[in-house]
Amino acid sequence: MSPTRPALACVLIVFGVAVCGHAQSTSSKEPAASISGKVTFQGEGVRGVIVALSVNEPTKPPKLTNVRGITDAKGEYRITNVPPGNYDVSPSAAAYVVEGVSNGVRTLIVNEGGTIENLDFSLIRGGVITGRVVDSDGRPVIEEEVYLSPDGPSYGSPLPAAITDDRGIYRIFGLRPGKYKVAAGKNDVGPSSTGPPRGAVYSRTYYPGATDPAQATVIQISNGSETTNIDITFGRTLTRHTASGRVVNGQTGQPIPDVRYNIIQFFGPSSTSSHRGSLTNQKGEFKLENLTPGQYAIFVGPEEGKEWRSEELRFTIVDEDVTGLVVKTVESASLSGVVVLEGTYDKAVLEQLSNARLVVFVATEKSLQRGGTMGVETRLRPDGSFRFGGLPAGSATFLPDLSEPFRIIRIERAGIIQTSDLEVKQGEDITGVRIVLGYADGAIRGMIAIENGAMPPNGRVFLGARKMNEGPQNTWVDASKSIDARGQFIIGNLFPGTYELIYGVLIQGSRAPFPQTKHQVVVTAGSTTNTTIKLDLNVPQSKP
Repeated sequence: MSPTRPALACVLIVFGVAVCGHAQSTSSKEPAASISGKVTFQGEGVRGVIVALSVNEPTKPPKLTNVRGITDAKGEYRITNVPPGNYDVSPSAAAYVVEGVSNGVRTLIVNEGGTIENLDFSLIRGGVITGRVVDSDGRPVIEEEVYLSPDGPSYGSPLPAAITDDRGIYRIFGLRPGKYKVAAGKNDVGPSSTGPPRGAVYSRTYYPGATDPAQATVIQISNGSETTNIDITFGRTLTRHTASGRVVNGQTGQPIPDVRYNIIQFFGPSSTSSHRGSLTNQKGEFKLENLTPGQYAIFVGPEEGKEWRSEELRFTIVDEDVTGLVVKTVESASLSGVVVLEGTYDKAVLEQLSNARLVVFVATEKSLQRGGTMGVETRLRPDGSFRFGGLPAGSATFLPDLSEPFRIIRIERAGIIQTSDLEVKQGEDITGVRIVLGYADGAIRGMIAIENGAMPPNGRVFLGARKMNEGPQNTWVDASKSIDARGQFIIGNLFPGTYELIYGVLIQGSRAPFPQTKHQVVVTAGSTTNTTIKLDLNVPQSKP
């Protein structure tokens, strides 16, 4: 290794040893595979970089495994004893990021006993943002969390990225090129069962001093750049207050004990944070603590096994405690029916269904404005019947809390097939709902072979599947994310029938993929169909 080349300080990650599913263990019938490649920086191999595997499941977050490799003096690594499965592969080097890969990982489909070679990673130096956090008098704020979020649509709160030192200085490094917003301070409801937090509390403030994220200054990060003086100045210290009251029956006025309440905090017309509170006491009383000034709401329901709910009761914390809040239950709707399985009488499959839970989501006008809907779940009875109570008026959708092969084929109400979400009216008692499940255990395994050209720098492969002969089971599947680093893919949880694969290259800024090609595959129950599809890049581009 050249002495003039910057050394890479590699961070060892603590890996969990518990790994889910069949991808965690091997047997004599499933020979393990191996993965090898090289990690480079500026064209030279980098020593001591850990290359880790995470289990990749479509509906679950990635889970680190204890299967990993480490690069040698040439930057080469080899991971052995890899069980069959789907994985994310990523190197870990502090202050560096993987070049040309948006999330820093490469997806792999590992087959039994397979040998995967030349899975290489090129590192670039990550960007840096540094600055100082001070209070309104210019004094450093010590041990304050600094948050970072990408500029653009976000489906979650900013995540802590650094903590200020005794000078109020923070430093965030290893950033992928892009646009970011930086903030510090709190913006959530304090736990109702704990005392005041340690030290002063400040409102969430974005660089340089905005409390509205829309007013935050956006910071552009490029390869190896260091952006300094991103200083945040807090306003006045926030004081914590309490809000108390009781939950009562809206018709009788009697208190309701042991009912769980929910809390919402508002940060503008469309930004909120929701929390589950505790239970009311025997007098129906509740008390919320550690509330900073702002707009809040409290409500009850819907909840498993309960028949009550309330509308949101809004209140404002200014500079003193709020008392005397009364949350009144209102007339609620209910849904009841039965879940049945169609197409199989396998005892093992039926056993899974007997232990299942069912979730219902009721989208209301308010929930749609906030971009989220609260779900309520219940356990199926031995005969497959179910009941949900305490529901608001809105559009109901169902989700079986089961493993992936179970999918809803159709929903019937009083014998009539519902072609859209089930409409629930205020106070309506809906009975006779029949949810028909199918066991979709077919799959398509394939390879995309690119011919006559190289992938455009701003292009990516698009892949989708749809069941032909439209009917209740017809489902479009976007399988683009299932394509791994070598062009292999698996589309699972399919019902038997003929499927049409549609694939091509999506060019950034273009609506239509090119070249767009179709390919038919027959899927049978309980089996995997293998196919190879050719992507000819010499075909003229489709019109947008």
